[in-house]
Amino acid sequence: MARITELTLARSSVHDIHRNRTSVDQLRNQVSSGLRVEKPGDDDGVAATIAQLGLQVQRNDRHKLRINNVRSTLNFQEGALEQATQILVRAKEIATQAANESNGTAVRAQMASEVFALRDHMASLANSQYQGRYVFAGVDDDDPPFDAATYTLPATGDASQRYVFDAETGTDQTKSVKVTDDLSVDVNTPGDGIFSNALFALERLGRALAGYDTLPASGAPDGTGNAYTFPTDTTAQTQAILGSIDLIDTARQSEIGVEQTSVAGRLSRLDSADSLLDASQVSLKEVLGRLQAADSIESVSLLTQAQTSLEASLAVTARILNVSILDYI
Repeated sequence: MARITELTLARSSVHDIHRNRTSVDQLRNQVSSGLRVEKPGDDDGVAATIAQLGLQVQRNDRHKLRINNVRSTLNFQEGALEQATQILVRAKEIATQAANESNGTAVRAQMASEVFALRDHMASLANSQYQGRYVFAGVDDDDPPFDAATYTLPATGDASQRYVFDAETGTDQTKSVKVTDDLSVDVNTPGDGIFSNALFALERLGRALAGYDTLPASGAPDGTGNAYTFPTDTTAQTQAILGSIDLIDTARQSEIGVEQTSVAGRLSRLDSADSLLDASQVSLKEVLGRLQAADSIESVSLLTQAQTSLEASLAVTARILNVSILDYI
């Protein structure tokens, strides 16, 4: 019969004690944390499911972060568009008042100053930056979409200034962000289709009030125009003022107003997506909780058994070897 050496007994005893101690530690963690499975490897039977659910929770968290970022950007745009609308409302009030020919050239020229201030404000909105990026510049968002230019007449002053969409590569492209596994939302709309006609309308109105026509008679100004001769051109000046009212209405209703509706719709979709993600997170975490949760009564019972087994193994080992097990650990 083969003799079992003292060293073999010691190794076997240390192994048993280590196994029992590991079991005690695991069960203590279960009792204190309330979790049977803290990480996928703790239970091979549900490891794949837990890993998959955990990844989906993380993915949803990233989606929610993107939703918040996109919402902030769209809220900023919504505010800019509301200001643009108010500018056009005020410009129409001025144009309507100025169209009355009881206002002489001097009075109309005074009105021009406010219109040019409105135009400059509109240009600043068109070149708005949010978090260091130009929000209406398409994907070319490190460069302002509207550049300052000049008219041939007059040579100086507010009436000589104009703004032109730069049309560089990327300014006509819309940025889109994926906010859920199945939904992408446009973050911006290129500024040309939102602000160009508003700026044209304000420039035509301001120049008419200041005593200059704008060429060509319709469409995008090309930077040319002549000075009116008064009183001969008073009627022509009045017609230009009236014509600007139609341009203002078109810019407000058909362009800025349409973009406001679009932004509101995108914000609504974000809210819906955010709510769905919240519901999904609750459901996922409930399932994870059920898979990972420990039965507290069972865990305490198993811990008691494991502690008893550990104490027994320590006692038996001490008797067999007649030495302190500490000599071998």
